[in-house]
Amino acid sequence: MRGWCLMVVVLQGLLLGPCVAADWRVGVDQGFREPRLGIGFASPELRSEFAADDLPGLDSPLVVGGQRTLLEMLVIGTVLRRVDPDARIVLVPLSNIRRGIVLLQAQGLELLGQTLTDGDVELNRDKNQRISGMLRSPPLIRRNEFEMGVFSTAERQPVLAITDPAAFRALRGVTVASWAGDLALMQRIVGDRIVTVPRRDMIAPAIANGRGDFTFSFLSEPVVTRIGGELLRIPGFKVRLPDERAFYIGTHRRDLLRAFEAAFAEWRAHRPDALVEALTRAGTISPEYRNWIDLAPAAP
Repeated sequence: MRGWCLMVVVLQGLLLGPCVAADWRVGVDQGFREPRLGIGFASPELRSEFAADDLPGLDSPLVVGGQRTLLEMLVIGTVLRRVDPDARIVLVPLSNIRRGIVLLQAQGLELLGQTLTDGDVELNRDKNQRISGMLRSPPLIRRNEFEMGVFSTAERQPVLAITDPAAFRALRGVTVASWAGDLALMQRIVGDRIVTVPRRDMIAPAIANGRGDFTFSFLSEPVVTRIGGELLRIPGFKVRLPDERAFYIGTHRRDLLRAFEAAFAEWRAHRPDALVEALTRAGTISPEYRNWIDLAPAAP
């Protein structure tokens, strides 16, 4: 009898196709919090497991000022619903990008919940292995679309008062060791005078205690609190990231890659471009700061 039951299950699988996993494991920074969406870690009011259908679409008013990290989750929710209308997202905390890449390659995740640049992947992969076990979505952010502001802490008033871009050359930048794009831009400004920390919540304390002088964060926010404490924007200055940012997906979920490709093609075909419009509403693309000085312009 047991053999007949097994045969029925096998035949059902052949007839109906492979079962879609109920849980979709999405790797995010261990400090991830999106209170507007009610998701994240370290607070009782935030959930780390939820239905993809709980996330609104890209046209939601929650997008306004929500920045890239919030918009990325809405993109993921929308795309997942194409593959599995009943998809349930399980956020998996990651200590760093390297850990996320390892889990993705080992099929311990379905995808990473934040977009990465090719430089991020190259910097954080095992140099003894080829880049494998991952699929790359079309870019959410294209080359030169993403600009960031320059920030310091209230304790560093002389830094906050800088008006001459040349003054930055004598300062020290602070960023996370695994953030390839930030590192490359800081090197253009200050050379090797860069303080690296293992986690983003250590950035603000490193500046406040005098180890470093400035960092980068969201250009459209005059005050940010996402990276370890309160940071104030230095008016008049910005940097532009030249690289694309895309989602990385496990090779065992090629159906998810196809869903990303279909969704992105539809959004890009809109006039105006639906992704550019959403990124602008989120504050990730900020045309109102077009006249601010780029501290690390690309070579002509």
